[in-house]
Amino acid sequence: MKKFLLFACVFTFSFAIMAQERVQSTSPLRNQSEKAPLSMMQGEFLFPENLSFSPFVSSRSFNETIIGTTEYDLQTNGSVDHRIRLYPDGTIGATWTMGTGTFADRGTGYNYFDGTSWGASPSSRIENSTKTGWPSYAPLNAGEIVVSHGSTDQLTTLTRTTKGTGEWTEGTIPSPVGSKPTWPRMITVGDTIHIIANSNNPYEGLKKAIIYMRSVDAGTTWTSMVPTGMTAAEYKDFGGDTYAWAEPKNGVIAFIIGDTWSDVFLMKSIDGGTTWTKTIIFEHPSPSAMWQTPPVFADTTYVCDGAPVVELDNNGVAHVVFGIQRVLYDPAEDPNNEGLSSYFPFTDGIAYWKEGDAAFIDLNPDVVDANGKLIGWVQDVDDSGVILDDLTSIENLAKYYLSLSSMPQLTIDDNGDMFLLFVSPNEELFSGTQFFNHLWARKSTDGGATWGEFSQVTGGVMHEYDECVFGAMSKTSDDYIHITFQMDDEPGLHVRGDEDPARVNTYMYIRVLKTDIGITSANIAEYNSINSVSVFPNPASDFVSLEVVSPVKTVGTIQITTITGQLVFNSEVQIGTGTTQISIPVNSYDSGIYILNLMTEKKSFSNKLIIQ
Repeated sequence: MKKFLLFACVFTFSFAIMAQERVQSTSPLRNQSEKAPLSMMQGEFLFPENLSFSPFVSSRSFNETIIGTTEYDLQTNGSVDHRIRLYPDGTIGATWTMGTGTFADRGTGYNYFDGTSWGASPSSRIENSTKTGWPSYAPLNAGEIVVSHGSTDQLTTLTRTTKGTGEWTEGTIPSPVGSKPTWPRMITVGDTIHIIANSNNPYEGLKKAIIYMRSVDAGTTWTSMVPTGMTAAEYKDFGGDTYAWAEPKNGVIAFIIGDTWSDVFLMKSIDGGTTWTKTIIFEHPSPSAMWQTPPVFADTTYVCDGAPVVELDNNGVAHVVFGIQRVLYDPAEDPNNEGLSSYFPFTDGIAYWKEGDAAFIDLNPDVVDANGKLIGWVQDVDDSGVILDDLTSIENLAKYYLSLSSMPQLTIDDNGDMFLLFVSPNEELFSGTQFFNHLWARKSTDGGATWGEFSQVTGGVMHEYDECVFGAMSKTSDDYIHITFQMDDEPGLHVRGDEDPARVNTYMYIRVLKTDIGITSANIAEYNSINSVSVFPNPASDFVSLEVVSPVKTVGTIQITTITGQLVFNSEVQIGTGTTQISIPVNSYDSGIYILNLMTEKKSFSNKLIIQ
């Protein structure tokens, strides 16, 4: 049963693990469709700028920090881009789209972890001139580069020679005449910059083309092309953000394309982008059907939801994941052949394909599951045998125009272990009108042959009231996987879809121990220096108390920050064996929401603190 959210007097911190088989929905709502916005296919959006965890077998802690804010809350139309990078020296760079008010200031939010702490939450974008958005981030030799699109006909670049410090140099990339590239994706290899982008204008016979752009001299000169296999001979159109790069590995580069009305296919190059090999992963039964004359269409069909990602293992083998969606095109409802289609919001499932596998013939999630290729889905959190038990209307689901489980990320480490991150509703968390979405993770230690239990990365009372979406995972890792995500207190978006009232969204960083993902209760005591932390009362007015339970003596640091990152309390504390009580006066603080952090050598705990 869903739980309507009320403030509890005691907050705990947890990282939840689930071991469950997939529960298949029998709801009649799975056959209810909605219109998808035309602008998803045709360029820039025109919108103004009590908790029960009965099946969980363990509770985990995590390390989480606010790194920025934004009122502009659409981070992607489909796949989540390279937005965070862990460097070999332990530093981290992270970007996101930020904007306020009417979004005239929309641009790149940026923050940097220097190996010890993150910088202050930025109050403005890093661009100086044109309005931009959808930044793609990568290293460039000893420095860093951001590429984004904006109101001009060219992509905007920001570079600096030393990562984390110095002034940004702003520039543009020459565009093929008339193309107006948008929604860029970027990777780098030394001095070479590789970009794919969607033309916002008709280009080379396509309504919207995917253009490959390359610079072999750190951005001084550029070449561009539409690779063979992606031309007007094969396709009519591609949607924005329906593509993603893999992390380059051992001289191999690759990207994935997958849309609701085109094939899903892999493009791979072993000569630095000069030539490309195309592999079909799923042949759409009616690719670009809506723009053919006369239109050729399927009644309803299961397809890629437009959010695919790809990664390469150490042998250069590609691994692909994407959400599954069901779509409908009815020419009677599209008399001008504009591309007006419908999708089925209750469709759920994340498909997995490994290079060498046969192409998918049928993307019905039940068929994909029967073939062992469905690796993500909505969890039956209350163990009732029914998912989203109390769903009474499609309006109970936030509108992202994707699969119920989507926005996947994939990271493959040096050991070959694979880590999947995705967004999916938590049926126990309900705002009163809609289910909250959270981040979930799984891992495979055998090259994708089998996958472990599901871990709710944003589980626990700390995120009861939060919509956690647009997870971006660093393609590089150490003992941890490193993640950023967007969070606010209302399911759905302001910019499109639900068109909720504008509000401040916090941009979060979280790191999760790889060994925590899919762990069973038998392993917990091996490295937990603190068993639990409780904070009460909450809300508080005079004092707030922490009750820390630890099997060992340790030293910790308690910090309290405002929601924008301003430090208001900082103190070192001694934690003894057993239960330690710590009291902090808060009567001098302004009323509002704060973040309370307890940090020890091995673990960090975070929680919202409400002061009245």
